[in-house]
Amino acid sequence: MNPSVSLGDVFLLLSQSYNMCPSSMHVIKENCKAAGLAVRGVPLYGKVKEVSLESVPFGCSLNVNDGREIIYNSFHGNNNGDYQPVCSTESFCPTLTPSVSPSDIPSMI
Repeated sequence: MNPSVSLGDVFLLLSQSYNMCPSSMHVIKENCKAAGLAVRGVPLYGKVKEVSLESVPFGCSLNVNDGREIIYNSFHGNNNGDYQPVCSTESFCPTLTPSVSPSDIPSMI
């Protein structure tokens, strides 16, 4: 995944029963704030809260019982039911490639 978030990136929230996003949908720490904002999360004091806790899902998530605060957990924890993992759908968006290359198009000159 790109280290920067573009306007075309799409994010989604998993249910509170998930412990993390699938690896292909993982949001890296540097993108967690933008991803959290995209799904209506709130960065407390303008920042992502970084933790290493057993009760929080790994990666980027929202604490749904604490004002939708954006959290990034570096520990592979088990969700205690208070968090929704924030995932990227970027890996599921197909890259469009033309079926005809520019050299195949006849010249109009």
